Amino acid sequence: MRPEHLKVLIVDSDANVRELITGWLKADGFHAAAESSGEAAMRRLREEHTDCILAAINLPDMDILELLRQAKLLDPAIEVIMLTSNVADASTVQAMRLGAFDYIVPPLQRESVGLAALKFVKYRNLIDENANLKSGLEAYRKDGDILGRSPTFEQIRHLIADAAATDIPVLITGENGCGKERVARAIHAASSRCSLPMVMVSCSAIPEHRAERELFGSECGAPDGVPYPKRGRLEIAFGGTLFLDHVSALPARIQGELVQALQRQMFRRVGGTLELPVDCRIIAADSADLAALVRTGEFREDLYLLLGAVQIHIPPLRDRREDILLTAEYFLRRICAAMNKNIVDFSEPARQLMQQYHWPGNVRELENAVERAVVVTVSTYIQPMDLPPLQTDPATLPASLSLEELEKRHLLKVLPLMKWNIKKAAEVLGVERTTLYNKIRRYGITRPLRRPSGSVQVPQQ
Repeated sequence: MRPEHLKVLIVDSDANVRELITGWLKADGFHAAAESSGEAAMRRLREEHTDCILAAINLPDMDILELLRQAKLLDPAIEVIMLTSNVADASTVQAMRLGAFDYIVPPLQRESVGLAALKFVKYRNLIDENANLKSGLEAYRKDGDILGRSPTFEQIRHLIADAAATDIPVLITGENGCGKERVARAIHAASSRCSLPMVMVSCSAIPEHRAERELFGSECGAPDGVPYPKRGRLEIAFGGTLFLDHVSALPARIQGELVQALQRQMFRRVGGTLELPVDCRIIAADSADLAALVRTGEFREDLYLLLGAVQIHIPPLRDRREDILLTAEYFLRRICAAMNKNIVDFSEPARQLMQQYHWPGNVRELENAVERAVVVTVSTYIQPMDLPPLQTDPATLPASLSLEELEKRHLLKVLPLMKWNIKKAAEVLGVERTTLYNKIRRYGITRPLRRPSGSVQVPQQ
C-alpha cells in the first residue's frame, strides 16, 4: 500500500503543530487532516474513514487513553501514534500496553514524523499481505487445488482432512502427473503448520554424493571446504512440512540416516557434532510400488513403515473419467485469468475428445493441454484443433502390444509435439528429465537432424 492510499488524522491543540505535521505528511503523499480536540477528532472518525491518528498525549478535552479507547471501539484497525514529551510517562506506557502503534518525542522534526509514518506504511502493507495470504489459504483449504467428484476422490478428500489434523507422516502414491504434489500441498495448507513453508525435495534430482548435505546440511569445511555452514532441508523445514518427492531415489545409506533422524527426532549436520531437533511434518511421494521395492531389498522396510503410517493412493485420470472435464474447466478458468483471455468454455466436440482420451500423463498432461489450447485458440470456445493431438485410444491399439511398445509409441508422439524440447516433454509426460533421457536411449529413439544427409542423433543430456 502506498502513502496516497492512507488517511492520517492529526489531533493537537497547537495550531502550529497541526499545520506543520499536516504539511509534512501531505508532502510525503499521505491524505492528511487535522483537528484541535479529541471530540472533534471522534466526530470526523464517525464521518469518514481514517487509517492512523497522530495525537498529542494531553488534549484539552480528552487524554490519549480515552481517545485510543474510543477510536479502537469505532474501528479496531485504526492505529494511534502519540506525540509525547516523556516516554516514561504513565499515560504513554499504558497507551502502548493498550495497543498504541508508536510514539514521537520532541524536538518535533520532519525526519522523526516521516520515520513513524513509514513504519506505519510498512506495518499496514504487512497486514494487507497477511490478509491476502489468509484469503488465498482459505480458498486453497476449500478445494486445495484438488478437483474431483468421483467416489474415489471423495475418499481422498476425507483422507487429506484426517491427515492434516495430525503430524503423522503421509505417503502419497500414484502415477507420474496424477497430482501427488497437489495433495501434499492440500495437507500442508489445512494443517496447523500452514503458516510455515512446505519445503520441496526432489530426491531423484539430487546427485548421490550431495544427498546427505542436501537433506541434513553441513558445517564449515565439510566435506568440500565450503567456508560457511549450510542448512539442510530438514532444518529449513523446521516448524513446517518436508515433502520428499520420488523418495525411492534416496541412496540406501541416506535412507538409513533418515530413519535414525525420524526415530530420534534429532540429527547432525555433515561434519558437525551438535544435535539439532527435527520439527517438521514429513510427506513422501512416489510413483513406484514401495512395498515391492521393500520385498526386493531396494527400499528400507523401516523407512517404508515410518513414512507409510498414512497412505493415500491417487488413481490415474483414466480411471476416474468423471473428473476429467471438471478438472479441465478449473484449469481453463485459472489459465484464462492468468493470461487475461476471455474464453467461455470448451466446445462439445472438444469435451468429447478430452473425455475419451486416456491421459497417460494424467492431470499434468491435461493442464498442459488446456494451457496450449488457451494460447492458440482464436475462438471464445476451445475447439478440438486447439488441443494437442489426443487420438491414441487404447481400445484401438492391437492387444498384442507390450507396455514397452505402448510407451515407446507415446514418446514418439510427444517428443515431436514438444519440438524435442526435453524439459517440456518431461513435464507433459510427468517424469524427471533424467528418466526421459534414459527411456529415449532404452528404446533407441533418435531425433532427425535438419540436414539433407538424413543422419540422426540421440538427444544429449
